[in-house]
Amino acid sequence: MVFVLLGVLAAVPVTSFADDHGDYPDKATSLPLDVHHLSDRRRASATIDAQIESPGDIDYFEIGIPSLCGNTRAGGILTVSTTGGSTVVDLFDAVGRSLRPDGFDDPSTIRQTVAVENYKVRVRQAGSGIGSYTLEADFHCYFETNPDEDESNSFSSAAGGALQVSISVSAPYEPVSQNLQSDFLGYTDVFDNEYLRVHIPKSGTLEIFTTGIDTYGELIDNDGKTLSSDGDDGRNFHLFQSVDVLPYGKYYYLLVRNLRPEIKGPYTLVARLAANGEQGNSPDTATPIDYDSTTAGDIYPSGENDFFRLDIPMNGILELTTTGNTDTYGDLLSSEPRQIAADDDSGDGRNFRITQPVTAGTYYVRVRHVESDATGKYTLISSFSPQVDLPLTVNNSGGGTVISVPGGIDCGATCAADFADGTTVELTATPATGYAFSGWSGACNGIGSCSVSMTTDRSVAATFTEIPPPEYTLTVNVAGTGSGTVGGGGTYVEGNLVTPTASADAGSTFDGWTPASCRSAFALTADTTCTATFTKIPGYTLRLSSTGKGIVTSSPDGIDCGDDCEASASYPIGTRVTLTAQPEEGFQFLGWGGACSGTAETCQVTMDADQAVRAEFEDDFCWECLPSRGGWRSILK
Repeated sequence: MVFVLLGVLAAVPVTSFADDHGDYPDKATSLPLDVHHLSDRRRASATIDAQIESPGDIDYFEIGIPSLCGNTRAGGILTVSTTGGSTVVDLFDAVGRSLRPDGFDDPSTIRQTVAVENYKVRVRQAGSGIGSYTLEADFHCYFETNPDEDESNSFSSAAGGALQVSISVSAPYEPVSQNLQSDFLGYTDVFDNEYLRVHIPKSGTLEIFTTGIDTYGELIDNDGKTLSSDGDDGRNFHLFQSVDVLPYGKYYYLLVRNLRPEIKGPYTLVARLAANGEQGNSPDTATPIDYDSTTAGDIYPSGENDFFRLDIPMNGILELTTTGNTDTYGDLLSSEPRQIAADDDSGDGRNFRITQPVTAGTYYVRVRHVESDATGKYTLISSFSPQVDLPLTVNNSGGGTVISVPGGIDCGATCAADFADGTTVELTATPATGYAFSGWSGACNGIGSCSVSMTTDRSVAATFTEIPPPEYTLTVNVAGTGSGTVGGGGTYVEGNLVTPTASADAGSTFDGWTPASCRSAFALTADTTCTATFTKIPGYTLRLSSTGKGIVTSSPDGIDCGDDCEASASYPIGTRVTLTAQPEEGFQFLGWGGACSGTAETCQVTMDADQAVRAEFEDDFCWECLPSRGGWRSILK
């Protein structure tokens, strides 16, 4: 297998031009690390100038890791990078395994934990161009809690016998646990590869997982071939693998590393082996199987119960059945364990078959013979179909909420959720205060209930319409012996603040509003009538008569008398009333009579009793200019 891997590397096309560095792994240019003259002598580095001379040219270098870290095999951190050109750098161990971590994205740099052995560096152009570059390599120690007890940091050193930590999985069903330490503690951009040797005494199903820090796991055969791997089944890796007994001196190997460079700390490795045909007899010793698997079983001796454990990673449909001539009875149990489903003969022949929806979690399967005194062999087949979740989206116009049964949507806040394929989802719309539900659109219509069959992605719109607030009328009336002006009446939206107003006329007083709620601003919530009461103030009457063409008015108001007019008005006791006379065009004011005298156009009357005033107007023709002879002046006048 080593030669195959190296052959893959050698198959990379190279130029036929002469080159200053090796074009193949076995022709790699040696790049010795220079140990720095420091007090602790724990650092070494090297630099070399090189050139990609033509498109497709590849340069190989070999770097030997020195033993300078306080232990003959203890490694450290190797950083290989290029500057001055657009290049891609790859690092390979002694058997040709690529060491570029998945989480390290810079193509011109690799930083990796290494052991004391030789490594190959490959440099190629990122595109199709050419150019010069500088290759730099830097190695320094890291300090382990106990280097003599640490795991190996490379497959080649592990397979070569440098491995100090191994696991011998010898007891069927019983877990073998080992507490280990991710020993690289100083850098956040380095993966710590740790290799462990696994000894298998019997053929069967090997289960390996970790608890603690988030880890990546890879099971490798004796030739370096990866059998199975897992990056994050939950928080830690979880591997199931059929394994066989290997010849003496050959092993399986387990690679464990931190899932991301910044993760570091302790973890616990757990390994369990279920030998073929030998199954656990209780939930505590249940044989772990994959949810898509075929497992041989043997009910022996009579009355035996075989238990299997399944770890289901997600919701879905689990189907369990047996094949063979044994009359089997099966139970599916929860993690408590509690029976979820059971069957006798629904499978082929006399075999059981259970089909059950399950959620993510741990389950147990119990297989027994129908007859308590019988034995027999069987094959347990487990298959799992992940639940297909389909999205349901609700578009809410606002003004209400939509909720779902089964739960998931509460819109308002949560307006989208996933539901299992085939689920019927009932949606209910509830309008907010002041709104009405107008109807559904999309996967539902109308204004009644909404049932959505989740056979594909679905979208539903719920429309709520604002209800216009009611309007009410404020009526403002006048009552009492007096008079005045009122305002504020009209039609208003419910809840508006309204304020009726009142102003008494001269000679009247405003006594107040009825009902009492009208006396200040109030919220209008119904048709309302407010009445203003005015009371006439006690006083005297002023009577005015006029002759001729002219107008007489009063202040305060009350008198407004035209040609040849008689008018009257009442005024409170003691009021001083000013009368003003204004003749029409062609007339003149002759003077006052009664309570007023004189020819001035204004006069004042004090209302300490009933008063009468006379105003006289005559045309302004010069009658005196006519001859008096014969009586013409008097006649014409």
